[in-house]
Amino acid sequence: MKCRYENEIYSNADNGYCVYQYVTEEWVPEGARNQFHKRKETVFAAVGYYLPDGKLLEYDLMGNWVKGKHGLQLFVEFYEEVIPDTEEGICQYLSSGTIKGIGPKTAEAIVDKFGSKTFDVFDKEPEKLRLVRGITDKKLSVILESYQAEHSRRELAMFLAPFKLGSRKIAEIQEPTENAHWRLSKKRPIRSAN
Repeated sequence: MKCRYENEIYSNADNGYCVYQYVTEEWVPEGARNQFHKRKETVFAAVGYYLPDGKLLEYDLMGNWVKGKHGLQLFVEFYEEVIPDTEEGICQYLSSGTIKGIGPKTAEAIVDKFGSKTFDVFDKEPEKLRLVRGITDKKLSVILESYQAEHSRRELAMFLAPFKLGSRKIAEIQEPTENAHWRLSKKRPIRSAN
């Protein structure tokens, strides 16, 4: 279901579980619609782990409608960011905070320079981003590192989609904790048989 993040109802920072409201123009079951919002779009609640909360981005949430104590909610098994193809959408995506080093002014300058070909430049000729005023070699490095991390997260989510792994599991696969690294690198003493 294509939708946009509306607001947070609940979130647990320890385990990533959250309940968020989203807005959509797609069909939502009657029992899941928030009746307090009177507008063209429908507001509904989604539950899951590490759900997306970028205000300027559009998401495709995939899951099942489940009845809980607060009514019918979408239990999200996985999601994808919808990558825009219009200049306005690209500018919103770049200025959303998803890619470090790019704020609203830089996003606008990038889109002014490259238009609807912006993502082609990111993917095939990233050195051309230096042509945009304010993007130094150091800033370009930060931007490209962040863009590649986001790109690999999306690719991993798409690759794992047939296995119906939740967004929590995908986040765990992509970002192993420092503790896991410590456990792997920690040498254990060998006990003698004596």
